[in-house]
Amino acid sequence: MAPKFIPELRGPEAQRERWLAENRIGNLKQRILAPLFRRFCENDACEPTHAEIAPCGEDAREPFVHAMLREWKFRKVIAERYGGAMTVEELGPNPFEALQHWLEQEEADGAFKIFVPVLRDGFYQAVLAHKGTIVNVEQSSEVFASPSICKQASHVIRRPSDPAMPSGAPAARP
Repeated sequence: MAPKFIPELRGPEAQRERWLAENRIGNLKQRILAPLFRRFCENDACEPTHAEIAPCGEDAREPFVHAMLREWKFRKVIAERYGGAMTVEELGPNPFEALQHWLEQEEADGAFKIFVPVLRDGFYQAVLAHKGTIVNVEQSSEVFASPSICKQASHVIRRPSDPAMPSGAPAARP
């Protein structure tokens, strides 16, 4: 079954139309969220502190891990500012209600406008999609106590000296 923002279509063009709708939503997400994220982080510190980076050790210098730490810090700041329900997912906390409040405020302030109602609905559904365990607002300090990416980074990044690295496998870039 297609997501709500993608119309249920039948016939030979159905698959193509669903793909186009999903692609348009993906493009909207990138074009809207990237500049909003940059602007937000210019005004509100999204750079993780030394104490927040420390659990990641050497892995924090990896570009992928550093980008994930910035994303974690952004979500932490958004959650603190706007509150609301959040889920704990594989890559960390997802303060979906706080993100919704933030995006609605940005839209009301004129930062972006999506004129086609089905694309606007699809954008919000895609951005605010969540799964996992919903946690109470009171638990947010526990949820954001340390970035979960640090625990996962050691599984993602392998260096030639790591015993778990198979011989002949490419090493992560320094």
